[in-house]
This record gives sequence, C-alpha cells and structure tokens, in this order.
Amino acid sequence: MSSLSRQRFPRTASLIGWLFVGGVSAASGQDSVSPEITAVAAVSRESIPTGEVSAVGPPDPSSPGPEGQQRRERIEAARDAEGALELGWSFFERGQWESARQWFQEAHEYDPNSKRAAEGRIMTEYRAGRIGEAYRLAVVHEDLVPEGRGIVARAAAVSGQQWVDAGELEKAESMLSGIPESEEAVVELRRSIAENRVETAVAREDFAEARTIAQAQGIDLERVDREESVDLLQAATEAADRGEHRESLALVGRAEAMAPLDRSGRRVKAWALYHNRDFDESSGLFEDLYREGKDRDSAEGLVNSLQQSGDTDRLEALTEEMGGPLAAVSEPVLMAASRAEEDRKRQEAEAQRQAALAMAEEERNREAMIAAAELPDPNAGEKGPVPMPTEDRGSDRGPSVEPMNLLMAALDSSRRPDLSENPSQRPIPEGPRISIGGGVKVREGDEGGVDRLRVNRLPSVETTLVLGEDGNQSITIGVHVMKLESGKPRGNRLVGSADSTLDPGPFVTETDTLVQPMFAYRREMGRRVFFAEIGATPLGAELSASPVGAIGFVSEGESGAIGIEGFAESVQDSLLSYTGMTDPYTGKEWGRVVESGVRVDGARKLGRQWSGHGQFAFKHLDGSGVDDNNAVIADLGLSYELDVPGFDYLVIGPTFHFEHYEKNRSEFTLGHGGYFSPDELYQGMLGISFLTESGRRWLAEGFLGVGGQSHEMEVAPVLPNSPDGRFYDGSSDSSAIFTARLQTLFELSPQWRLGAEAGYAKSAAYEDFAVGLYLSILFDPEWGLDRGDFVRW
Repeated sequence: MSSLSRQRFPRTASLIGWLFVGGVSAASGQDSVSPEITAVAAVSRESIPTGEVSAVGPPDPSSPGPEGQQRRERIEAARDAEGALELGWSFFERGQWESARQWFQEAHEYDPNSKRAAEGRIMTEYRAGRIGEAYRLAVVHEDLVPEGRGIVARAAAVSGQQWVDAGELEKAESMLSGIPESEEAVVELRRSIAENRVETAVAREDFAEARTIAQAQGIDLERVDREESVDLLQAATEAADRGEHRESLALVGRAEAMAPLDRSGRRVKAWALYHNRDFDESSGLFEDLYREGKDRDSAEGLVNSLQQSGDTDRLEALTEEMGGPLAAVSEPVLMAASRAEEDRKRQEAEAQRQAALAMAEEERNREAMIAAAELPDPNAGEKGPVPMPTEDRGSDRGPSVEPMNLLMAALDSSRRPDLSENPSQRPIPEGPRISIGGGVKVREGDEGGVDRLRVNRLPSVETTLVLGEDGNQSITIGVHVMKLESGKPRGNRLVGSADSTLDPGPFVTETDTLVQPMFAYRREMGRRVFFAEIGATPLGAELSASPVGAIGFVSEGESGAIGIEGFAESVQDSLLSYTGMTDPYTGKEWGRVVESGVRVDGARKLGRQWSGHGQFAFKHLDGSGVDDNNAVIADLGLSYELDVPGFDYLVIGPTFHFEHYEKNRSEFTLGHGGYFSPDELYQGMLGISFLTESGRRWLAEGFLGVGGQSHEMEVAPVLPNSPDGRFYDGSSDSSAIFTARLQTLFELSPQWRLGAEAGYAKSAAYEDFAVGLYLSILFDPEWGLDRGDFVRW
C-alpha cells in the first residue's frame, strides 16, 4: 500500500490542525505559530478518527502516467466520492492547490453531504492564500462544518497579527479580505493594523491621516494630539531661532490647543511672548517656571520681561523672595535702575532748586521794578509762589529716526555694491573684537578685457580695541591679503604706448599676493564724532605703494546731521587704476591712481516722516605717469520713513546723482588711468534703505534701488602726455540701473558672530558684484546685535 493510502485524512477536527499548524504558517510566511494555537492543533490531532481510507485501485491515482490517468478516469466514471477525496488530499499535500480544489469539488458533487469534501475545499482555498474564498465556503458549508467559519476567522487573525508584528501591514490587511467586520476573531487584528498605521502616520508627521485612521477605528486621539503638539513646539523653536517670533507664538498657540504644555513647551511660549513684546504675560510665565525650578533660563526671561515692562520694583521683590540664579541675573538691572532713580531724584532736586532760584530772581526783579516806578505792589497780600510760564511744545512726536541713522540711511544710496564705505560709517562696537574673513568682488566694464577687475581677499584680518572709560574711543588695525586679476586686451584695444613699430612683450593681467594695511581711530563725543584713518595702496604691486586715508568729523543735531572729511582713496575701477601696469612695448610702469579731496554729507528732518539728504565731493585724481584730473560729484535725495515693526529704520525715496570729470582718462594707454570718467553723468534712482531691529540674535542692513542713467564720454587723446594726433572718439549711453546690497550678522554665542555680505550693481558703463564672509570673536561676551557689530572691510 502506498504512503498516500496509509494516511489518516482529517475529518472535522482535523481541519483545526491543518489550518492552525499548516495553514497559518503557510499563509503568513512565518515559521512558527503561537503556543495557544499549537495546543489547539495538538488536541485536534488526538481527535482525528482512524477510519480506513477507501481504496479504489492503484496505490496513487494522482501519479502521472497511463495507470494514474486510467484510475482518475475510473473515479470520474464511477462518480467515486472517496476516490476523489483521496486524489484531493494527495494534491493538497503536494501544494498543488488548483488540482486539489478540482478534486475536492468533484468529491462534493459526487456526495453533497460529505463533510470531508467541504473541509478540503475550505482548507485548500485558505492554504492557497484566498482567505475570503475560504471564509465564503465555510459559510456555504456551515451545515456540514459548523465551526469552519470561526476557524477560518481565527486563523486569519493569527496570521494577520504575525504580519503586523513583522511590519507588513498590507499583507496583514490581505488576511481580512472577505471576512466581515462583525467576525469577533478579527476585531483585534483590525485595531492592531489601525494602531500601526496611526503610529506610521505620526512618525512621518501626517497628523491629519493619523487622526482620520484613529477616529475610524475608535482609537484614542490623545496620543496623536500629544505628538502633534510636540512637533508644533519644535517648529516654534526653529522659528524663534530664525527670529520669526510672531510665527513662533502662533505655533505655540496651536500646540497648546492640541495638548497641555509641559515645562519645555511653556518655556518656548514664554520666550515667544517676550519677543512679541507681551511682557506682562511673559513675566508671569517665567515667574511660574522659576518657582517650579530655579534655572538660569527662566531667571533671564523673568528679568528681561520685568525690565522691559519697567516693573523693577516687582523684580526686586521677587529677587529677595526666591534668590538663586535670579539674584545674579537681576543684579546689574537692579543696580542700573537704582542709579537711574538716584539720577532722577537728583535731577528733580536740581530742577526744583533752579525753579526756586528763578522765582527768587523774578521776585527781586519785580520788587526792583516796583520800587523804581514807585507803583503799588499788585500782588500785595497774596501768598504762594509766582506762577511760571509754560512752554507749549506742540503735539508732534518728533523725529522717530535718529539723525545719525538718517545720515547712514541716506549715504546708502551713494555706496558702491562692493560694500566699501567712508570711515565715518564705522561705529564703535560694544567691546574689543577680532575678525577674520574673505571675499571676492568683480567689476566688469562695458568692453570687458582690461576693463575687468577681480579682487580676491583671503584672509582679511581686523582687530578693534575699545578705549576710554565710557567706551567712546576705538582703534582698528587691519591687514588684507589679496590677489588682483584683469582680462587681456580684446580686439583692437590699445594698451600702453600703443607703438605698432615695436614687438609687444607679455601683457601681465594678474598680481602676486598683495598686502594692504590699515589703521583707524574714532572718538564719539556725545553728538559729535571724530575719525581718522591711514593706510596704503596694496604693497607688493608693480608700482610702489602710496599712502591713503581720511580725517573728518560728524555732528548731530536735534533734527539733522552733517559730516565733512578729507580723503585720499585708491581708485579701484581696474588693475591699472588700482595698482598700475607695465607697458608691454617699453616695460614702462604707469597707473596706481589715487583720488584725494573733500566730501560733505548731510541729512535733515523735513517733517514727521520726511527727510532730505545730500552729498558733495570735490576730488583730484593723479597717478604715476597718469595725466592729472579733477572731478565734482553731487547727490541730492528725499526719504520717507516707513513705520514697520522689527526695523530700526526703513526709509524709501528718490536720489539724484551727478558727476563731472574735467578729462576723459578711462582708457589703457600711457597717460590714461583706466577709470570711469564721464564728462557728464546724470542718474536718478528710487531706493529703499533698512536696518532691522537691534538687540536681537540676527541683524540685517541693506539697500535696494532701481532707476536710469545717462552719461557722455569726452573725446580724449590716445597719449595725453605726448599727443601724436590720435584720439579716442567721444560717446554717450543711457540705460536702466539697478543696485542691491545686503549685510547680515548672526550671533552664534555671546562671543562668536558670523557675518555675510553681498552686493550687485548694473549700469550702462559697468557691472559690479561682491560677496564676503567673516567671523568675529569678542573679547567680552555680550548678547544682542547692533549696527556697530558689523565689520566694514
């Protein structure tokens, strides 16, 4: 007898064993099942009947070959249900599900009341992975296999849970296909799948989907709300780090609506309220936080909030009550408040004294006048002091932008995009520092080639020392290491002596490493500033260096400011004008133009929000082997102050610019200086200047302007120092112009600042751009940034 004929095929109880031992592991792809199911399977095997299997012919009717085929034909011809069952179980054992399905169905057709045929059909569908079909057959054959539906549901639940544990949720859901939700055995599986999907959605921060899934399955939303609240608080912290404090407060509000804030969340909220200037509420939160745990962060928040709201009395009371870090943090604030109160009392006493003296003097004068005129005393019998006249100062709020800031904002419109500026614009920082950085600036002339100048600065090192008891003096020492690069002449561009009878040598278009030193002094005396700076054109160039520098002062009044300075500066339009070049024909050196002269700047308030500004400069230009030249430059503009939160100033308005050079010396032949020198230049621009609010952990200053320009270039001799009858033609041009500059500074810590700068300008005659990066190290730690923290290379 074959092995097939010796098997005990399952009746009803054996279906449990097949499904829970073979069926579960096969359908789920797992190698093991739960101990509970194994126990059920063991009991099931013990209950399997040992009745004999019907034998109808050759041992294995499922084997291939003529004999097996003949036997299968006889089973079909005889409609032998037992034979069909034997074939079905044989194919089942081999995993040949289609053949097993066919013969179990044949057995059911031959004997519709065969429980074993119904079991075989149910088990085959399950083992083939068609769980829904297995469940449907279990429902159809419920009269033959009453427990079949529950067995299929329980097996699907066990298999599905194994897939859930393996992280295969799609496969777990496939186990539920065709099984109704009312089936008790799969309720927990559905919930387990939903909980895993909720966790997955929360992990990818898709809280809307997580909430939808949880609501559909009746899962508690508290965890989803809590996770979303944590995510919103993280976003609020990041927004605060970027300085977007309004956004930070809005995110905190959303987080608090989701779930109660823990200590860290309330700290984020407190700082967001502080930076949005809600000092009353922020002080209350910081006080609660400090009472819970005396940490320095809460102490600093409480001190800052009460200081900003002016409630130093409460700060003093809380310091005495709670002590700890609050005492150390509040000490300088309370000392400053005490000094301010003493000054106020002293000023009040002095004012009262002066008023009393004035009244006494007035009384003496009145008595003298009465005595001289022999008139009766009109105040005879009256008591009390003589009333003093009061001055009606009007209701104007006065200038909202400091005059010095007005001047700085106005001067923005006349600065080039390389970010260089006058020494008068170098405010004294809060304390000593050292800065190191580098950058690139490029100027492209309208013809390219030798009109192009690229300056690579790396490194630039600058140290500023702050002197004086009040920190009102500074000394700055700087060293800039640089390389310069120009283009080669293009086309028929004449250079040097332009002598076609000589063979030209190599035309040098770049320099070796150059060094440019600088020493500056500044003194601020109330509303007056004195400054001086001395340096040199780059050392190590083709021509020996020349001294450069500036000296001047700025004076500020109630509604305006004016500055005047004498200066000597390098003309940085080209390699020729900046450091000089060598004639490729004769080897003669020429160039290195320095412009020296006087410059006057001024700005004045014209009303509550309007102001006017102007600049005038006269300069003389000379260089080695370069024909001397003179120029006049003037600017005139109007500015309108915009009241925008978060800015120290933001002004917009038109600027009108004029230039006149006595001679055109813009070419690159001997006697010319290679610098832009129009006979007449007219320029109109609408610009906006701004400086973000000081005292924060980042600061930005910039200018943006658009307009138009028209200029004329005069006819010029090819060799101005030795004319030979050749001339450059005159020309004129006009175009739209655009200028943009931006400087930013970030506070990395109380001692480290990172700065970046960029600029771009486009006109009819040239195109400039510049970028730079620097790092500043402060000798004395300090929080908060202001305009003096910028490094002005």
